[in-house]
Amino acid sequence: MQSTRSWVIQGPMEEKYARDAIVTTKDPVPRQWKILRVVSEYDYQRSSEVVQQGQSVIVQIFPKPPLAEMRVHLQVPHTNTELQASQIRARQAVKFRPDELKFLKILTADPSTSAFTPKLLGYQEKRQGAEDLVLGGFHTIVVWEHLPGLPLGGPTTDPGSFGS
Repeated sequence: MQSTRSWVIQGPMEEKYARDAIVTTKDPVPRQWKILRVVSEYDYQRSSEVVQQGQSVIVQIFPKPPLAEMRVHLQVPHTNTELQASQIRARQAVKFRPDELKFLKILTADPSTSAFTPKLLGYQEKRQGAEDLVLGGFHTIVVWEHLPGLPLGGPTTDPGSFGS
């Protein structure tokens, strides 16, 4: 069963990813990004039978230029374990590298590889601390170049309704 909770837009990570918050990525070079608005939040919290737990949040960011997009992959606690001690939730921690990061690194490393792939502008892979949702859980930020047009198969909700 899938949860409908908010962990980022109205949850415990809200201040880190709210409008006008500054997010820093360290790779390939240190950069700071200012969040303009949260486009959507996808909640992938599941029961403890599912090994991989996580959450993705897509936000539009800048400086201008370039307009960019960011996705935050954040491990969230298994359903019904949210109020347990940090050390207990830490047992749920898994390693995770999003496919989009793997592929953007490959496809944008050499311009001759793909002229149609958005450029990877920054990323950061880190582990959550004791004050976060899952001690040792994944917390990955991926920033890529914004391309004109509307994404195919994107969210059907009005992006302006989030984080404004």
